[in-house]
Amino acid sequence: MSGAQGILAAVLVSSGLGLLAVRRPTRRLVEAAVVWSIVLLSILIATVDTLGMAPFFYLWPVVFAAYFSSTRVAVACYVWMAVGLAAALVANEAIDLKVDVFVGTVSSVGLMAALVHSLTRRERLLRAELAAAAE
Repeated sequence: MSGAQGILAAVLVSSGLGLLAVRRPTRRLVEAAVVWSIVLLSILIATVDTLGMAPFFYLWPVVFAAYFSSTRVAVACYVWMAVGLAAALVANEAIDLKVDVFVGTVSSVGLMAALVHSLTRRERLLRAELAAAAE
C-alpha cells in the first residue's frame, strides 16, 4: 500500500466513524457521505499502481443512494461516479484498458443501482397499498 492509499484509507475510516457517531443522521448528511465516498474512491483509482477490483467499490455508495434516496439523487450520484471514474482513469497513467474498465464499471454499477432502485420503489408502493387496505 502506498502512502497515498494509506492516507485515503485513514480518511475513509475516520469519515465512516464520524458518520457512525451521529445519532440520527439526516438524509442530506447520508447523501453527502455517498458523494464523499465517491470522491475518495476516485482519488484512490487515480493514485493506484495496480487497479484490481477498486472500480467496483463504487457499487456500495451508488447502490446505497439507489436504495435510500430519491430518483433524482440516485441518478446524480451515478453521474458523479461516472465522472469521477473517468477523471481518475484519465489521471492514472499506469492503468491499461481504460475504456474497458470504464464501460464495465459504469454498466455494472448502473444496472445494479437501477435494479435496487426499482425494487425499492415497488416495495414502497406495496407498503402504501397495504396501509391503505388496512385502513
